[in-house]
Amino acid sequence: MAKQYAIVKIKRLEKQPSTEVSTWDRKTGLVLGQRNVDDKSNEITAIPELLRLLAVSGCIVTIDALGCQKAITQTIRDEKADYVLQVKENQGHLYQDIHDWFAYTDQHPSAAIDRTYHETVNKAHGRIEIRRCWAIADPLAFEAIRHHDGWADLHSIVRIYRERHFNNKVERETSYYITSLPNDASRL
Repeated sequence: MAKQYAIVKIKRLEKQPSTEVSTWDRKTGLVLGQRNVDDKSNEITAIPELLRLLAVSGCIVTIDALGCQKAITQTIRDEKADYVLQVKENQGHLYQDIHDWFAYTDQHPSAAIDRTYHETVNKAHGRIEIRRCWAIADPLAFEAIRHHDGWADLHSIVRIYRERHFNNKVERETSYYITSLPNDASRL
């Protein structure tokens, strides 16, 4: 199995003038590298610099929506790694097109669409967590995504639904992702 690195933004601390972008190993939790963000720049420019410093070849790089940029996907693929990037509403057409495509597949479950599904249910620490993942690798889906050709080696779009039951409350969340990985929902 490929190593999995995650890139996260460390929030600016009081009395600290700069922000840092860090990379950490998902399994060990160890920080592998950090990059200060120049005051005249932002995290988006620091992420490719950090990726080039690390040996990410053969790894899966996950980044939150801040890093969902075409240039970052190209850097990851140039470094011979795969990516899973979160897509949020501030990414306009990309988010809307992916959301709409999943809505279409929900309405047409018998359509011949290259998709996979996986569900997990975990019970621990007084709570129940349900995760449902759908992954689509259908060429028609990519044609429905405006400007899809700029995403380096985009292979799948992903929807993850999370439901957490605890303290007589239920939290629900749906997230969308793009990835260079095949549409294997159990792996994603």
